[in-house]
Amino acid sequence: MNETILYLLKVSAGLGIIFIPYYFLIRNDPDLLLKRFYLLAGLLAAWIFPLITFRKPELFSGLNPTVFMDPSTPSSVPDLTGSRPTGLQGVDATARLSINWVQLLAVIYLAGLLLLLARNIWLLLKWNRTWKRSKNGDGTALANNDQVFSLFTRIFIPASLRDHADFETVLLHERAHIRQLHFIDLMLMEFTLLLTWFNPFSWLISRMIKENHEHLADRQVLSAGVNPARYRAQLLNLTLGVPVFRLGNQFNHSLTFKRFNMMKKPKSSLKGIVKIALLIPAVLLILGLATGMSPQEKGIKGKVIFSGTDEPAPGASVVIAGTTMGTVTGTDGTFRLNVEGDPEIVISFVGFQTLKLRASEIGRKPLALEPKVYTLDLEDLPVQESKKSAESIKIPEEKHTEKEIFFLVEDMPSFPGGNAALKDYIYSNLEYPENARSGGITGEVLVQFLVTASGKLQDIRVARSSYAGFDRPALEVFEGMPDWKPGRQRGKPVAVNVIVPVRFNPGTE
Repeated sequence: MNETILYLLKVSAGLGIIFIPYYFLIRNDPDLLLKRFYLLAGLLAAWIFPLITFRKPELFSGLNPTVFMDPSTPSSVPDLTGSRPTGLQGVDATARLSINWVQLLAVIYLAGLLLLLARNIWLLLKWNRTWKRSKNGDGTALANNDQVFSLFTRIFIPASLRDHADFETVLLHERAHIRQLHFIDLMLMEFTLLLTWFNPFSWLISRMIKENHEHLADRQVLSAGVNPARYRAQLLNLTLGVPVFRLGNQFNHSLTFKRFNMMKKPKSSLKGIVKIALLIPAVLLILGLATGMSPQEKGIKGKVIFSGTDEPAPGASVVIAGTTMGTVTGTDGTFRLNVEGDPEIVISFVGFQTLKLRASEIGRKPLALEPKVYTLDLEDLPVQESKKSAESIKIPEEKHTEKEIFFLVEDMPSFPGGNAALKDYIYSNLEYPENARSGGITGEVLVQFLVTASGKLQDIRVARSSYAGFDRPALEVFEGMPDWKPGRQRGKPVAVNVIVPVRFNPGTE
């Protein structure tokens, strides 16, 4: 979403770059065709240039190098042996905003877009029905309004004007719009207005395009032999009305003395041609630099803490999503990372929930990591099966659909010999209560414990149990269990909460 917003903002900035020199430098020039080319080329460039990333010159390059993370090489990070997760607390509000300003602006933007789209569709259907109902053989149709306008290749004329003395002149003017394909300009402009309705430059450019269209149509009428003085009098005699459709051209659109003055000017001048010829490449260059240049690298700073204790989280991985570019937090939990634009940042620490947020959301408030309990699934492992690595740990509560580079530098805690050896140890030392055996009672106990940075098991307790008589035998197995291989965060041992299911049924003996 943020990329779309950034693109629309670049387009809007480009429209401003197109409009300002046009309005102040060439609006009153008589070179109408060149002005039309300038406006059309400018509209297209405003949409295309932001899609092109021009190579950034050295003078724009950032001075701070980006850290490239090599998962195969442990980083030099502070000793984490003192780190351990504590109470399960909520993540800091800064880290997970359910509704933010970006989402609110997106809703407002879509509402405006849909409103304009619905209005245009309604008007198109309305005038299409009018055309089918009252079209004539001369390419015109009688409209229930007081204004003449052309829509695509169709001309709509008020019934009151059909027998007017100036009807032929009006018709000549509207046919000039059609012959010069002005509806193509208007369709492109309407597309721009629809997607950038919030931008005042869009509406101003639309006005300039229609103003130039009127000058072009006026010039063609006069070139057909109509007396200029009589033509100007006819314009004044026609009743002005409110424009009924933006996609079309109205005969008396923008009726001002500027329109009369343009009729008196020569068709072109060498000075005007040179001015526009020099202006076009200059504007395109500025447009390219402003909207097509890749974003400047900027440094983001933040601090990562453990939720509940507010202690710094040293050695946490901070990575730009989808890349191997990132860094790790220092002893005080702070980090600095160079980014372009507003990418997604992934912060991870073994034993804690992965945190994902936009670079723009990282501010002065610390980012809190919430503890996470890892569950080992031993169900499908036969006893005394070949050893498996720590990567066999399954985390059913959080599934990732895309490869996450930062995970490669984190190791989960593991029992000596792997999960198969753990299962063998559990069921070799588990005592089935006699009363449960005789009563045919089966069930499961989820045993939760903390594997400390030294590998010892602490805080051994029952997380969930189906039968209270199974709790003590299950706990005794883990209370006498040998030390584990601790979890590691970028090569340094850390404490991790783990849950292991212990199942009681005759087949486990």
